[in-house]
Amino acid sequence: ANGRPTDPADLGTTGAGITLGLSDGDQTTAWDIAGFDPDGPCVVFVHGHGATRYAAFVMAEPLLPAVSRLIAFDLPGHGDSTATRCTLGLREPDETARVVEQIDDGQTPIVLFGSSMGAQTALAAAAKLHEHPRLSGVILLGVYRRFAEPLPGHLRRMGVPRWPFAPLGLFAYRLRLGRGIGFDRAADARHTRCPVYLVHGEHDDLCPLASAEAIRDAVSTAGNETELVVFPDGGHTTLHRTHPDLYGDTLRRFVGRIATTSRPASLTTAC
Repeated sequence: ANGRPTDPADLGTTGAGITLGLSDGDQTTAWDIAGFDPDGPCVVFVHGHGATRYAAFVMAEPLLPAVSRLIAFDLPGHGDSTATRCTLGLREPDETARVVEQIDDGQTPIVLFGSSMGAQTALAAAAKLHEHPRLSGVILLGVYRRFAEPLPGHLRRMGVPRWPFAPLGLFAYRLRLGRGIGFDRAADARHTRCPVYLVHGEHDDLCPLASAEAIRDAVSTAGNETELVVFPDGGHTTLHRTHPDLYGDTLRRFVGRIATTSRPASLTTAC
């Protein structure tokens, strides 16, 4: 745990582990954590690549005062999911949509909150769930637009040149996944029917700020409420550590606005 919380009691609340169904008979484990506002929405947290449901204990913890429930589940190929293959956002939106259908109590508004790979997954899931009566908003942290966008940044972090390793990596993914690997989350954003809010680091070295801006513009084109908050000197999904107070305030403000949105708008805010 590296000193981080691993149980709802560590957050001053209660919760339980639950099992949710995935496609092909697979299952995933999730935390169902009680929030501090019984009238607040249910937030479904979608973690990033290489993480697990436990990331919610840090990245989504600031939302607990504003929500009634926090659901955090393991994506395929991560944590305790019995589905062993991660497809980096190709099938994950379908699985996320399945999770939303299973935790829906028929009354409580639902908000999707995703980080990095989980952010683009949450956005695509929202497009698939555009007619869902209780999907009320999406929050995207460190989102990227296209399948291969984070790859050059990962290579830079490892000190590996982009050429020839980026093309070789993509070729390997095509062989491994056995399908086309292209997507454009800005196109998915145009099919959403709820507010979409974005949080991004100014100096995100994996997912370019331009992608977040394109997604924001696509949401606005669809006529939905949207705002992009840019954290100066912020990196990739580290804002909860580098700007903890502003990070928490921004997330809670977004959840509050999701409940009261009445007209479309498009904003960019520099913190």
